[in-house]
Formats: sequence, C-alpha cells, structure tokens
Amino acid sequence: MLVRAQLAFADLRGRMSEHYQLSWDITLHRMPASTSWDTVAAHYTGELGGDWSDDLRFRPDAGTPGYLSKVWKNGDQAVGIGLIDFEKPGADELLVVMLPVED
Repeated sequence: MLVRAQLAFADLRGRMSEHYQLSWDITLHRMPASTSWDTVAAHYTGELGGDWSDDLRFRPDAGTPGYLSKVWKNGDQAVGIGLIDFEKPGADELLVVMLPVED
C-alpha cells in the first residue's frame, strides 16, 4: 500500500512541477472506503472559492493507475489532490493534498 501511495504522490508532484515552480505543503488523510471522488473534488472546489479554476491540463484519471487527481490554479499558484484507492474491499483510501507554501 505504501508503494502505491508513493508512486501516486510522485506522479502528481512530477506533473504539477512541469507547469508550476512552487513548493507545496503536503498532507495525507485517511478516507473511508466509501468516499466518492466527486464528493472530495466538490469539497475542495467549494473551499478554494471562485478565484480558483480547474487546470484542464490535468485529467483526473491521468498518471499512475489506482488514483484520481485534480489540480486547481489561481495565477501562478496551484493546489493538487489525489485520492488513492488501495483496491482492497473495505480498505481506507488515502487523500494527498498539496497546498502552495506561503512565503
């Protein structure tokens, strides 16, 4: 499970680094297996507010298999999330959240 999480995080960070020259604060959150991707994405869309928009260069299903990701942008700032499914019945999922480091 840890390897899958590391691969997903490395993939998302690598793809974001291609377009943004930022440092991110990274947090990991355990999510119940029943957590839906749409619910997670909608939560962050609402929390970020109207100044942030989807960065359409990042498809939710691109990158490493076994996780979905989304990136929002606001000028040269970016926020990314990835929801990792460990594909075991009843196993928790892992949410990776990447927020820009405040200077």
